[in-house]
Amino acid sequence: MRPDAPPVIVWGVEDLEDLAARHSEILADELAARPTVKPPAPQEATKVRRQERNFVRSEAIGELRDIFNREGVSLFLGAGASMDLGLPSWNQMIASLFDAAFSSQLDSRSGSSELTALGLLAGHLNSDSPLQLARYLQQALERGGEDFKSHLRSILYANASNDRPKALLRAISDLCVPTRAGSRVHSVITYNFDDLLEGNLNTRRVRAVAVYEGKTAPTSQELPVYHVHGFLPSDPDTYLGVHEQFLVMSEQGYHQVYSDPFHWTNIVQLNAIREHACLFVGLSMTDPNLRRMLDIGARSVDTARHYAFMRRENLSTARRSVKELKSISDPSLRKFLDMHHGLVEEILMSLGVRVLWFDSFEEITDAVQDLADS
Repeated sequence: MRPDAPPVIVWGVEDLEDLAARHSEILADELAARPTVKPPAPQEATKVRRQERNFVRSEAIGELRDIFNREGVSLFLGAGASMDLGLPSWNQMIASLFDAAFSSQLDSRSGSSELTALGLLAGHLNSDSPLQLARYLQQALERGGEDFKSHLRSILYANASNDRPKALLRAISDLCVPTRAGSRVHSVITYNFDDLLEGNLNTRRVRAVAVYEGKTAPTSQELPVYHVHGFLPSDPDTYLGVHEQFLVMSEQGYHQVYSDPFHWTNIVQLNAIREHACLFVGLSMTDPNLRRMLDIGARSVDTARHYAFMRRENLSTARRSVKELKSISDPSLRKFLDMHHGLVEEILMSLGVRVLWFDSFEEITDAVQDLADS
């Protein structure tokens, strides 16, 4: 050390606290002279949060695009993938089945407020269990000499149309079109009963084969569309043996499939989860059996390798769903929803799935189309 070098003094936290105590008046004057930073307005804070979410989502979509183009994916489709083509939601199907089963016996006009109220009562009396209620309605129809599958098929396709532009299922079909390098979609696993996807794929000359029984073996040149909850095509006479196939809509179908770990539907799903990166579209990701298989698949990997496109819950949809939320302020509800989405992300990440949130189904359609065009 040079003899003329200035001394070096190191101050610790206690030294700084002592200095602040000895010159407290000067410190107070200095702090008072500084401009006050106002917190951002609620609208500005919401805008910032949305920009942050969009940035994170863009990065994740970029990773998914790389995987899609490099090694391909398996697609998992739920009801949300085809509802914009006019297919009913689960609740709409249940309401229509209740009308078919009870309107004549109760001498009540189909779709009336009276029948709607009685349908809600039937749900309550069945412990608000969708599977239990579906079995209840199936029993009511069959006791009256009606064919449950025929009623369900007519309800399913009553307002369906494959011609609607910019539908999510059409973008999914574009995703399945092979390139010169080959197909980038290994298989499609759908929980839907309809054959609208097959119709869309046929218009694109994609060699798709509907698989609704274990003995069907697609060739390497065919894209398998596995109907793991059953199959109700618009024209059942064009498919061999489809009349005898099960439906996982009520208790007995659910028990038949999920009590057997070696049932072909379970093997197909687990193989896709373990062997490929998967993209989930139109699913709430709450099905216990799907989560069980994701949990099994996640045990053999260190990082999340699957992606789920999901719509965020917003203030208006939450308030429509739960009438008691009228007494909750917007800031409190918004804070809870942010916490809710964070928890969902963390739980699904532990199951090997990375959630990509969107504010609307239209945004999901655009994202799928962009992926197909990449």
